[in-house]
Amino acid sequence: MQSDNASYDTLIIGTSPLAITEAVYQKSLKRAVLNIDNRGIIGGAWTTIKHQGIPEVEIGCHIWEVQKWATDFLTAFYNLQLAPLDPPPRLFKKGVSIPYDWKMNLSTSKYIASKCSRLKFKELKAGMKSPARRLTLLPSKYLYPRGGAKELYLRVLDKVKENDLNVRLNTSLETIDLTGSDCKVELSNEPNVLNSDRLILTSLSDIKKIMFEDGTEMSPDTKQVDYIHLHLLVTGSIPRKFSYHRLMDDDTIHRVSDMTFQVREELNDGQVLISVGIHAKTYHAKSQKDLLDSIFDKLKKRKLINKDAKLDAHGFNVFPSYYTRPDLLSKIEELSKGKITILRSTSFTFSFHNRKKQYQTLV
Repeated sequence: MQSDNASYDTLIIGTSPLAITEAVYQKSLKRAVLNIDNRGIIGGAWTTIKHQGIPEVEIGCHIWEVQKWATDFLTAFYNLQLAPLDPPPRLFKKGVSIPYDWKMNLSTSKYIASKCSRLKFKELKAGMKSPARRLTLLPSKYLYPRGGAKELYLRVLDKVKENDLNVRLNTSLETIDLTGSDCKVELSNEPNVLNSDRLILTSLSDIKKIMFEDGTEMSPDTKQVDYIHLHLLVTGSIPRKFSYHRLMDDDTIHRVSDMTFQVREELNDGQVLISVGIHAKTYHAKSQKDLLDSIFDKLKKRKLINKDAKLDAHGFNVFPSYYTRPDLLSKIEELSKGKITILRSTSFTFSFHNRKKQYQTLV
C-alpha cells in the first residue's frame, strides 16, 4: 500500500470487491486513488469470521444473482473457481417451495403489466434491459466460489497488493463539502480532511452530511441494518440436500445456507456446517441460548438436519450495514454536478453488470 497524501484524484468509500475493482479501474486511468473504510479489515460484507471450534468461513449467507457477464468477469478478474449450487436455491412461503429465481418472474410480470397498462412502451423496452428483470421457466444455474466468500476475500487482498492500492482502514466519513472546486471530505481521524476531484460512494456508504455548491445541505436518512447470522457445526446428515433456502414464512429465520462444501477438508467425517440468517427483531428479543435451541429445532422440523443431529460448535455474528434510499442517492448525484458517483451495490453481480462498460477494459 502507498503512503498517505492529503489530495487525490479519486476517493472511494469502502473496500468491498466492487470498491476494490473500481479502484483498480480508476488507477488504470492514471488517477491517484484512495479507498477508505470504517472497518479494520478489507472486504466489506465479503470478509470471513472464525468462531471457536469452527473453520474460518464467510460471515453469513450469500448468493450471487444470475448474470452471465458479471459471473464471467468475476471469474477472470479475481481468478475464481466457480461451481453451480447443487441443488439450486429455493424460496419458501406459506408451505410452498419454488425455485429461487422464479421470484423474478413475479416482479418482472408486474413491471410489464404496469408499463403496458399506461402505454409506456419505450420505458418498458429500456427497463427490460435491467438484469433484475427476466422471465424463466427452468431453474437457473447459480454459480458461487468453491471456497465461498473466503476465496473471494483472499483474491481481493491479492488485487490490493498487485495494484499497490492505497487503503485507509478504521476511518469514517463525516462530512462531504462540495462548495469549492473539488470535494473536501472530513474524516474521523488524522488527517481529518482530504481533497479529491471526485468521490465514489456505494449504495451502502454511511453518509452523514453533504454540502452542495448551490448552498443546499443534505443529511440523508441513512439507516443501519444489522445482518445477523448463526453458524452451526453439526454432526449428522442432511435429510434433504439443499444449498440455499430463502424463508418467507418464518419469524426467526430468513435464510439458510449449507456451507459444508466450502470447508469440507477441515471437517471431520459426518460433520456439516450451516449458516442461518436471523431476523434482527427476533435476535434482540431473545437470549442467544433460547435462539439457539429454537433454531436447532426449526432446522430439524424443516428436515435441514436430521433429528438426532449433535451440535459440536456454534457462533453468532452481527454485521452492520447502511442503506440510503435510491431516490436520495440519485438526488445526491444530481446536486453534486458530476463530483459524486454512486455505485449501486445492493445486488452483488448486478453491481458489476452496471459497470460493464468500464470494467470490461480490465480483463
